[in-house]
Amino acid sequence: MKTSEIALIPTPRVVTFAADGKTAPARGKPAVSVDPAASAHEEGYVLDISADGTVVIKGHDEAGAFYGLQTFTQLARQCEKSGVLPVVHIEDWPRFRWRGLMLDPARYFLTLDFLKRYVDLAAQYKLNRLHLHLTDDLGWTIEILQYPELTDMTRWPMTPASRNRGVYTQAELRELVAYAAERYVVVMPEIEMPGHNGIPAWALREQVLCSNNPCRDRATPWDENETYKWTEPCAASPTTQAVYENILREVLDVFPGPYIHLGADEYFGLAWAQCPECQALVQRVNLRQGETDELKRLFSNCLGSRDKYLVYRHLMTRMCDFVAAQGRQPVLWDDLAWRGTFPAKAVIMQWHYEGGHDAWQRIATPENPAAEAARAGRDAIIAPYSHLYFDLNSTLEAVHSLDPMPAGLSAPEQARILGPHAPLWNQPQLEMDARAFPRLYALAEIGWSPASPQDWAGFSHRVERHEAQRLR
Repeated sequence: MKTSEIALIPTPRVVTFAADGKTAPARGKPAVSVDPAASAHEEGYVLDISADGTVVIKGHDEAGAFYGLQTFTQLARQCEKSGVLPVVHIEDWPRFRWRGLMLDPARYFLTLDFLKRYVDLAAQYKLNRLHLHLTDDLGWTIEILQYPELTDMTRWPMTPASRNRGVYTQAELRELVAYAAERYVVVMPEIEMPGHNGIPAWALREQVLCSNNPCRDRATPWDENETYKWTEPCAASPTTQAVYENILREVLDVFPGPYIHLGADEYFGLAWAQCPECQALVQRVNLRQGETDELKRLFSNCLGSRDKYLVYRHLMTRMCDFVAAQGRQPVLWDDLAWRGTFPAKAVIMQWHYEGGHDAWQRIATPENPAAEAARAGRDAIIAPYSHLYFDLNSTLEAVHSLDPMPAGLSAPEQARILGPHAPLWNQPQLEMDARAFPRLYALAEIGWSPASPQDWAGFSHRVERHEAQRLR
């Protein structure tokens, strides 16, 4: 058997074929076990196929054993016609501990079976995080028992006929979490705040909005061109804080993983600027002590209020503190407001990139946000929209060429880079595969395989093999 006939994605670290190209008969199931001595690395494994057809997989841990089985499954599928397997020794472990994909059921509802299918696809290619964008102005897809108004679709302000809508019960989401855990995929929910907050602002407006917010009047109709600019929750109201804490308690009960995404980008701050209670908060807590000439410059041409970052930082720090107090880690999209002063325990998900356009602050991003987070002692996830937003049109080669590790970091700072993550925004279920593939293969490759010089020609060949299998 020619080694060129084997097309594994992602590329294992060490692959040693028999010197004479010897093959082995394809027999029964492999012997799979956990042996920390077999591999020194978390999620690592060793796979041996002997000349007599014996297949032995030993994982450093249960995840490693599972990933070894995924590698063997790829080998077996590619060799099923010949009925023989290569005699081979494989040693393998991931470069990054986070290898993630995001789906967006808030904008186009995705069925539970579809989500399970994507868990299977993620696991097959050794991705280990599934991020669900569960709430947005267009949909609130997670049942919240204390606030049934949130999932009453008759209360949703925007219901275009072109978009399918739906809600997951907590029981369904628990089922998904358990299904994913069996495949070593952690499901991370995202509950958007303070922006993209249209449904709580509309369904629970008396409890959520600032006292003088013009949208608080139920006689006021939703204006698709204006209302979304006024939906941020009141930062000074104890009632509002209690609502979001109650919501998050239920979400955390459904999703037992270590992370919860709080959104934390794309906000206007117009309601805060005219709210007497929020402005009193600015004075009482002395929020302007964190104001700098740099912040004033960065936000001088932004959408919304020019000093919106003052209330934003206070509100999101408080929400992060609440999540941390529950024993979890909050994840935030990067935002220029922080300037390195991130909330304790927060993980920063980079989506801007150095020199790229920040559409909300209407300015070029001055640095790599992931590097900024790492230098500030925070973990960071790599999801630049230039390369890893799969709803946009980055090429397979562009994804494959991306090194998730920012340049210029010290060894301790490099350890703060968790890994790559690909969001797939705003796609109907029937169009999802066309956006995810073939780029998902490159995501798997850059998340798992070592950072040696990239073999684009070889990778392209392997992608052709996997796409032919997927589509047949």
